[in-house]
Amino acid sequence: MKLYVKYILAGVLCSPWLFADVIDLKDGTRVEGLILAENDDSLEIEVGQNESGTIRRVLIIHSSEVKSWMADKEGRIQRGKGDEVERLDGKAYVEKMMDAAEEEIGKGHYNKGIEQFNAAADLAILNLDDKEPAQQLESLELRELALRLQLAALEGKSESLEKRAKGLEDEVKARRKRLDREIEEYKEDKEDLADERNEQNIQLGQRHKQSDLVQREEELLQRQNILLQQEAEVTKMLNEYDSEQLKTQTQIKLTKERVEEAENKSRLAERNLRRR
Repeated sequence: MKLYVKYILAGVLCSPWLFADVIDLKDGTRVEGLILAENDDSLEIEVGQNESGTIRRVLIIHSSEVKSWMADKEGRIQRGKGDEVERLDGKAYVEKMMDAAEEEIGKGHYNKGIEQFNAAADLAILNLDDKEPAQQLESLELRELALRLQLAALEGKSESLEKRAKGLEDEVKARRKRLDREIEEYKEDKEDLADERNEQNIQLGQRHKQSDLVQREEELLQRQNILLQQEAEVTKMLNEYDSEQLKTQTQIKLTKERVEEAENKSRLAERNLRRR
């Protein structure tokens, strides 16, 4: 069933049809569409149709594959018989998505959490015009909260990128400093040995020193080559961090605008509700 669902989704989720209902599968896949029925052992969901509605794509998903689901209009789909599947209304489903996003952020999975907050914000206002004024206000406030959390996650990601970049720079600088110091010590010891050999005949202890210097030189050259490779890798990673940081700062700016817009719409909906 999992393979069948994933294969079908690849071809139907690109449909421009406005999805209202959501089914989360246990393997992490999300199916969006219009839930038609909840049977004893399955859910039927329409995931797309042609413009005239004469061709419809319907998935039948076994209940054993389903983790949770949400029908946009509360009460439109009734619960099945003793099924362990979690059925949520719109608000509870969005709140669950935000909780899951916060868990991802806590694990350091910023991109995944940010995407989930964004999805929650969009889902919060689905079919907004069909709702009562009080429900509209609730949906708009929920969207505003999701966007504020998304903004906080983006700012956290930006700070994390900055710390990681600085950590890499500091680490490679410290390695270069240690290696340069050891190279200077090696050069001084080599010069001291050369002075000793000019003053007297080569003794046994000098031969040992010579052998030790040769070994140290080989080790330092090897470490220098490794460090050069590491410095090149760090430079590449820093460039990637800079690119990601620029992208994140752009997202922060856009999300701030979306938060401000959501806040204005919430205030307007609240004023309209009070007038009633």
